[in-house]
Amino acid sequence: MKRILHLIIIYALCATAHAQHVFQGTSLSKALIELDQSTKHYDISFVYDELEDFTVTKTIKRGASLPDAVREVCGFYPVTVSVKGHDILVECIQKDRTKLMGRLVGPDRQPVPYANITLFTPSDTTYIGGGVSNEAGDYVIPCGAERAKVRISCVGFKTIERVMAIGNVGTIRMQMENYSLGSVSVNGRMPVIRNEADRLQYIVSNDEFAHGLSAQELLSRVPMVTMAGGQAI
Repeated sequence: MKRILHLIIIYALCATAHAQHVFQGTSLSKALIELDQSTKHYDISFVYDELEDFTVTKTIKRGASLPDAVREVCGFYPVTVSVKGHDILVECIQKDRTKLMGRLVGPDRQPVPYANITLFTPSDTTYIGGGVSNEAGDYVIPCGAERAKVRISCVGFKTIERVMAIGNVGTIRMQMENYSLGSVSVNGRMPVIRNEADRLQYIVSNDEFAHGLSAQELLSRVPMVTMAGGQAI
């Protein structure tokens, strides 16, 4: 028993040895404050109330520069990060006070990251706005409308489309997409979505369900790309 506990402690120390900051459902405001307090070389400025609803689930590795760390915690939220000398300015680019907020999980209740959430007007499906779920499946999309037609799509899951009241809609469970494949032999699974500090990559060659799809159908599977009227927006 002592040996098991000793191994667990060693594993925990090794797992955190290269981690500078670990955020689990932390508000973006608090994450930025922690990053700001971690160094005297930069000053991070932002409007607290604008970013309080955005949450962060992210591990920042030791050795990452502060500007890169700020970009990572901001992720795909509608905010801009400007670096001028030793000053870092984080600003929300959508000023609506109301927001569509929620969490996406799969059939196993595990988070669904990098899903596209797109908002349209219920009457004529005019594009209103959109966003992408983070590593914890959380999303926050500022929106000035009271109701919107919400389309949620993600590689490997069935697309959801329904009219929702703008606000906190809670947890939405997504269902796996059913594909009929021929006789295949699968020895491993390569990542379809690769998240890097400055971009999100969709690797078509690793998507087993992309075979035979048209260019427009492929675009509809790419995170942060929404198809409306045959056009990418």
